[in-house]
Amino acid sequence: MKVGEWTDDTSMMYCLAHSLVRTKTCDFKDQMDLYTRWWQDGVFSVNGKCFDIGLTVVSALQRYEKTGEPFSGDTDPMSAGNGSLMRLAPIPIRYYDSFIDAVEYGGLSSKTTHGATEAVDACRYFSGLIWGAFME
Repeated sequence: MKVGEWTDDTSMMYCLAHSLVRTKTCDFKDQMDLYTRWWQDGVFSVNGKCFDIGLTVVSALQRYEKTGEPFSGDTDPMSAGNGSLMRLAPIPIRYYDSFIDAVEYGGLSSKTTHGATEAVDACRYFSGLIWGAFME
């Protein structure tokens, strides 16, 4: 990476933020469509291509392409990486007016690519923390 370039996690965060703003809701299919476009076409990438992607994410996107099921994240505890946590911030920003929604959608957004309980709970917890930071 060159100075000033962002990571794959940031590209996925941009996909999530774009979906939330454009659809005005938490549309998991739209999110997965954008993650897939990033993976395959480099949408929201700093250099126009997907130059890094985690195995857990790629597996989820491949499952999504086959099934159309937006909650395609592996539920095996060994797959509980930090990818869904790294892109989380747009959720509590979008749902700043509802703690309950921020926490719920934070967890559900994880399930698109990281379905393990540990990853989902971490996203729920940190979504609540980020939401709380806005209230200070």
